[in-house]
Amino acid sequence: MAGIDKYTGAKTYVTKAARGVKLTTGDTVANTWYEIAALGAAPAIPELEVGAVFKSPDTGSTQITLATGDELYPLTLTKICKTEASFSVAQCSVDVTDDCDEG
Repeated sequence: MAGIDKYTGAKTYVTKAARGVKLTTGDTVANTWYEIAALGAAPAIPELEVGAVFKSPDTGSTQITLATGDELYPLTLTKICKTEASFSVAQCSVDVTDDCDEG
């Protein structure tokens, strides 16, 4: 990235997650966040471990069918605030702002 000395606009949101009722059978719901509570001997959720969080596929026809022993908590996410960061290589500075409401 020669010639570029300033990066801006790294935006993200701080969220709070609330667990729903544990899912032990059936399929995931499209476009939903889940926390892995347990994995069976031959899990349907490969390459993740207990405690990991993932988002289910966007379309209903490609959902994950839980294997025996798989358990997931659906998560409801609530945005708490927005943050944005920028940094300048030339000035050796980092500027981070937030848009959080108090309380």
